Amino acid sequence: MSETSKLRAVTLAALMVCSVFAGAIAFSGSAAADNHEFTYEGGAAHYQTGGQAVVEVPFNSNVDSASLTAANFTLTDDDENVSDAITDISASGGTVTVETNEVVRSNDLELELSGDIRNATGETLANDGTYDVDFAAVTVGADGDVNAYKGSKVAVVADSGSTDVEIVGTDDDNNYFRSGNTGTNSEVYIFDTSNRQLGEYEVTYENGSTATVTVRQLGLSANIDDTNITTDDDVEGNVTANAGNRDVDVVLLDGDDDEVASDTVSLSGQGEADFSFDVSDTGDYTVEATDLDSGVTNESESITVSKAGEGRADVAEGVVTEQRGDIANITVDLQNTDTATLTVGDDDVGYRTNVTVEDGSDDGQVTVQFNTYEASIGNAQNAFEVADSDDSIENVEPDSQNQIDSLLDAGEYPLEVRSGDDASVDAEGVGTLVLEERNTSALDSWTAASGTDFEDTEAVYEAVQNSNLTQDDQIAYGDLAVHQLQPPASKERSTRTTTTRTSEFWSLEQSGG
Repeated sequence: MSETSKLRAVTLAALMVCSVFAGAIAFSGSAAADNHEFTYEGGAAHYQTGGQAVVEVPFNSNVDSASLTAANFTLTDDDENVSDAITDISASGGTVTVETNEVVRSNDLELELSGDIRNATGETLANDGTYDVDFAAVTVGADGDVNAYKGSKVAVVADSGSTDVEIVGTDDDNNYFRSGNTGTNSEVYIFDTSNRQLGEYEVTYENGSTATVTVRQLGLSANIDDTNITTDDDVEGNVTANAGNRDVDVVLLDGDDDEVASDTVSLSGQGEADFSFDVSDTGDYTVEATDLDSGVTNESESITVSKAGEGRADVAEGVVTEQRGDIANITVDLQNTDTATLTVGDDDVGYRTNVTVEDGSDDGQVTVQFNTYEASIGNAQNAFEVADSDDSIENVEPDSQNQIDSLLDAGEYPLEVRSGDDASVDAEGVGTLVLEERNTSALDSWTAASGTDFEDTEAVYEAVQNSNLTQDDQIAYGDLAVHQLQPPASKERSTRTTTTRTSEFWSLEQSGG
């Protein structure tokens, strides 16, 4: 073989080898294309555009419209099938649009995608299953300007899929910046305001157009009346917000965050609404409030529910001792109840009054102040008060057959108390009120000029005010001496009466009674 023939043979051999490798590479590329799966891209979003509520569902390749059936797309809200709301399903390339007859206002939306969904080449969906759907309460497009409550999501809508989007906080103290993309076959970028500062944000699309989103504070709050209750009580509270006339979902959650009960309340024009849930099991609970229009949520403080015991009441001190005409402090202990009824006296002592009290301070005690002087003048309603302003007197029921018109005698008066407001049930606690004779604690001397004459006690008080009667322990011969007795009860009476009972005071002192 000549050198020329050898060279040509080598060249042909090289070409043959190259052709073989080229063919192998081409074959390998063809296999890779055959193995490319048809998949859901993720990021389904529920929002409103042009007055139409939709769920955008992006796939990685064109979708066969023949597979867009209701059986292949199942919409659920907190595990409840709401597919009845679907009115139409259509596709544009790899973007499927599921239209609904209204906005499904929920943060618990899910979409189940069937494995029977196919792409344009007939491949079935490789990653079928159930996926979360973002609920965007507000939608903004190019040149738009919208308000959104903090905690809600904003659908930033572009004109085409795979559009770059930048969001920047424009206030001086807000350095927030985010650069993202709507995603393959998606025209929506979700802007979550949950952890964003209040104020304005500028949205810039890749074509240079802009939009503005102003984040505001809804101030949604779930408030609990009493965080320590028993299984005999209800979980009660209210929902408040900075904006009224809104629907709010209120859910009672147990310690595992499982739903126990739920209700939908409508905020008044003042932005308030009450709620109440019955609980039968012990444990820790919270209440979660969700504003339906915005998706903003707020969770209450923890509520502890204990097993209800039998309500009981008792007299804290077995014996209460005080002087006649003074104020006796009778403390009632309460367990597993906020209400108790105290009975002072009985038929044997000729005086009896029932007093129902409520422990508004939730400290398990109510101190009843019994004004024994008020009781002596037939003023039973004013004879009882509570020491703590958070507590209250709910009812005073004097026994008409056992009332008095003079100062209560010295002696022992039975005390009985029971839980609840029924004085006829058996007493759960007993005690004794001991009233002792009054002791004069002071004798003050006053003097007036010779010839002074006081016709009555009013003249005496007027002379004191005019300094014509002065306090002095030395009295000149011929001057008028006035002696003032000061029993302890006098001071109590003056602090508990709204008018000066001058004649009653002097009558009481003169009678020694």
